Amino acid sequence: MNDSSEQGPVRTSKLFKVLSVSFLALQVLIIVLIVLIAFNKAKARKVEAVEKKRTPVEVLTVKPKKVMDLIEIPARVEAWNSVELSSEVEGQVIFHGAQEGDKVARDAVILKIDDRVYAARKMRAEADILKAEADMKRNLKLFDSKSISEKDMDSVKSARALAESELIIAKTALEKCVIRTPLDGYLDELPADVGEYVTAGKLVARIEEVDKVKLVVSVPEKAVRVVKAGMDMHFIVDDGREMKGKIIFLATAADNNSLSYRAEIEVGNKDLYFRPGMIVRVKIIRRTLDDALVVPLIAVIPKYGAYFVYLADSKDMAVLREIKLSFISGHDAVVEDGVREGDRVIFEGQNLIRENEPLRILNEPGDGQKAK
Repeated sequence: MNDSSEQGPVRTSKLFKVLSVSFLALQVLIIVLIVLIAFNKAKARKVEAVEKKRTPVEVLTVKPKKVMDLIEIPARVEAWNSVELSSEVEGQVIFHGAQEGDKVARDAVILKIDDRVYAARKMRAEADILKAEADMKRNLKLFDSKSISEKDMDSVKSARALAESELIIAKTALEKCVIRTPLDGYLDELPADVGEYVTAGKLVARIEEVDKVKLVVSVPEKAVRVVKAGMDMHFIVDDGREMKGKIIFLATAADNNSLSYRAEIEVGNKDLYFRPGMIVRVKIIRRTLDDALVVPLIAVIPKYGAYFVYLADSKDMAVLREIKLSFISGHDAVVEDGVREGDRVIFEGQNLIRENEPLRILNEPGDGQKAK
C-alpha cells in the first residue's frame, strides 16, 4: 500500500515536467514561427520596395538587318516648257481667242491688237512701191538716152529699195497684231484685257506645256556620285504615293551659293496630276548594307557632343553605352560601333533612368518588335 501511494506523486511530477517541457517547446516554436513570418514579411517588403524602384522600360534586341542609306530631297515641279508672250507692237486689244485656263494648240490665236494703223502703213508702203517702180521705168529710159546721170539713176534705185523695206516692215507689224501660241499647252495668264492699250514689250500671255513636267532638284555633294543622267529616280508625292521618273539633266558644276548640283527629272503628266510649283520628295539611295546593326532613332541620346544609348544588361540593370553612328535610315540609326548583336537597347523610358539603375522590362525583346 505504501509503495502504491508513493508512486502516485512521482508520476504526477514526471507528467508535470513533460507538460512543462512541451509547453516551453511550443512557446519556442511559436516564437520561431513569429520570427519567420516577420522575416518573410520584411523580405517581401524589401523585394516589393526594390521592384517599386525598378524603372519600367521597353527594349529591342539588336539584330543584323538590311538597310538603305537613303536621303530624301525636296524637288519643285516645273512646266516642261513655259513661254511668256509679249506684244511687239502697240495698240488696243480688240479680241481674245482663248481664256485663262483653256488648253490651246500650237498657232492658235491668243489675242488681236487693233491693226488699222498698221494696215494703213502697209497700204502706203505698197503705194510707195508702185510709185518707185514707175519712177524706175521712166528713169531707165532717160538713163538709156543719157538724159540723166548715173548718180540720178542711183537715187531712183535707192528710193525703190527703201520703199520695198518699208513694205516689209509694214507687213511684219501688221502680222504682229495677231499673237499666236508657239506650242501646245494651257493659257495660264492673260493680263491684257480687251480694250486695254498695250505697248511693245508688254506681257500679254503665258503658256505652260504640262503634258509632261520636270522635277527640279538640288543634289548635295554627298549624293551626286550615285546620280547619273538617264537613270530612274523614285519620288514621293504629298498623298504618300511613290512614283518614278527619269533624270534628263545633271549639272556638271555646283551652284556657287548652295554648293549643290541641279538635276531635272522627266515625269509624264497626261492626267495633269502635277502642276508647276508643287513640291515632291526625291529618294536617292547612296548605298545598301545587308547586315547592319541598327537601333531605334528614338533610343539615341545626344550628349556631350557624342551619342549614347541605354542597354539592359543580364541583371536588368541600366548601362549607358557610347555609340558611333554611320547614318540615319528612316526611324533607325545605323550604328558603326558601340553595340553588338543581342544587346537589349532601351527605346521607351530611357529618359527616366540613370546608369546602374534597376529596370523592369515591360516587353519581351525579339526581332526588333514590341511584344504583343
